[in-house]
Amino acid sequence: MEDFDIRGNVLFRYRGSKPKPVIPKGIEVIGDNAFDSNDSIYELIIPHGVKEIKSQAFVDCKSLKRVAIPDGVEYICGEAFSGCESLEEIVIPDSVTGIDYYAFDGCSALKKIVIPNGVTGIEGYAFRGCGSLEEIVIPDGVEYIGDGAFDGCSSLKEIVIPDSVTGIGDFAFDDCISLKKAVISNSVEYIAEFVFSGCSALEGIIIPDSVTEIGDGAFSGCSALKKIVIPNGVTRIEGYTFRCCSSLKGIVIPDGVTCVGNYGFDGCSSLEKIVLPDSVTEIGNRAFFGCAALKEIVIPDSVTSIGYRAFSECESLEEIVIPDSVTSIGFNAFRGCSSLKKAAIPDKVTSIGKGLFSDVPGVPFAMSVTDGVLNEYNGVCPAKLNIPDSVTSIGYSAFSECESLEEIVIPDSVTEVGNDAFKSCTSLKKAVISNSVESICGEAFWGCESLKEIVIPGSVIGIGYNAFMGCSSLKKAVIPNVVEYIGDGAFAGCSSLEDIVISDSITGIGDGAFAGCSSLKEIVIPDSVTEIGEGAFAGCSELILISQNTVAQKYAKENGIKVKSPKKSSAKTE
Repeated sequence: MEDFDIRGNVLFRYRGSKPKPVIPKGIEVIGDNAFDSNDSIYELIIPHGVKEIKSQAFVDCKSLKRVAIPDGVEYICGEAFSGCESLEEIVIPDSVTGIDYYAFDGCSALKKIVIPNGVTGIEGYAFRGCGSLEEIVIPDGVEYIGDGAFDGCSSLKEIVIPDSVTGIGDFAFDDCISLKKAVISNSVEYIAEFVFSGCSALEGIIIPDSVTEIGDGAFSGCSALKKIVIPNGVTRIEGYTFRCCSSLKGIVIPDGVTCVGNYGFDGCSSLEKIVLPDSVTEIGNRAFFGCAALKEIVIPDSVTSIGYRAFSECESLEEIVIPDSVTSIGFNAFRGCSSLKKAAIPDKVTSIGKGLFSDVPGVPFAMSVTDGVLNEYNGVCPAKLNIPDSVTSIGYSAFSECESLEEIVIPDSVTEVGNDAFKSCTSLKKAVISNSVESICGEAFWGCESLKEIVIPGSVIGIGYNAFMGCSSLKKAVIPNVVEYIGDGAFAGCSSLEDIVISDSITGIGDGAFAGCSSLKEIVIPDSVTEIGEGAFAGCSELILISQNTVAQKYAKENGIKVKSPKKSSAKTE
């Protein structure tokens, strides 16, 4: 008796080291932490009269193998046997009505347990980590199974959930890697998040018609699952729901589903065909990423957005029809679809992410557009390109190094040609710039060595630095009468440039603006020019400046350039 700390009818603490201690009669409550971390106990018989086993009563009794719980015990509190890693057998009497949180968490040697008929709920993580548990019987009367209740029960092969159960918590059977069969009751309305996640042996499961919602990741990692039918009442396939179900070949998505969530079927590498109903409006990010066997998918007219990488790495997909209803397509949406031969982008699309058809040799071209800004081309650029009217700006480096592009038509909707927009398009011979363009930014046509002529429309008010630098085939350029400044290096290296018309609106010519224009023989500098930058005409060995402008005359004198005054009859105007 001296090993027991007993106060009234409560056993507060056992301090002994006997392998089979005998608990004295008269005890009704085994208190919190009463046998906590006692590694000497091998077997324990709890006497009749005990009604409650408190929290952590036997927590971390690592040598405990067998426990007999008598009739009369009504409740097993939280973590009561948590961490009893040697516990192989325990009989829970019919008097028990509740099993609390973490009650048998980590009882890794426990092989079988029978839950009595009086239990109405299995609380969260009650049997988590019971890796040897092969069989469990859940009786009629249990109304809910808590979060993670059987998480990590890696030896559990089958589970039958009775009709009394109306709720199953998140991660309830997560990582039950030996689970082959699960029967869900007809009373369950919600399949919680990641409830069967990682059940890699699960081959078949019937979702009852009562289910109206399937949570995130509910069946993710069920790599043996070959077929599943989603009930008609379900309206959304949430994120990660069937992710990495690598054996799943077919699935029927019912009318009423409005969204295929992010990563919904990501990694379903055996999925060959899927039909989306007319109710679907959204295909989420990576929804079908890595569905390597997918050959056919029908996207209905109801869909308005396709997320980033939605069909990326679907290497068997040969054709995709994107309906006119789609207005937004995320970046890399079809990247790595190496068998794709045909795809059409609807005219109403206002946002197309970068890399739409990257690594897709069969699809020649697509543009990346966001809020009217054309960001880049995807795939092999055609020789001639008409930019759609939905584009208002050609963004930074949009067609940079597009070596196959020979002709470009910029529509009236565009107001800006951005930095590096057509940089190093070495085959570009013709560029038609609309009257709506107001700004040609820095290095926009830099290195377009095949460009022979450019007409800069009267709408342009700014020409950026190095805008036409290195356009070595350019012979003629007309600068409109609203441009006030020619940027640094704007026409530098245009070695074939023979004729340039500078309007009366120009007030400044930037550093090196015409440097290396070795074919330029004469240029009229209007009286409006008040500044000529350093080296503006460096390397123009044959050049004669025609001007009575004192700034021009001074510049010519300082730089050894010939100058002459214009004749009124020969003065150039735009």
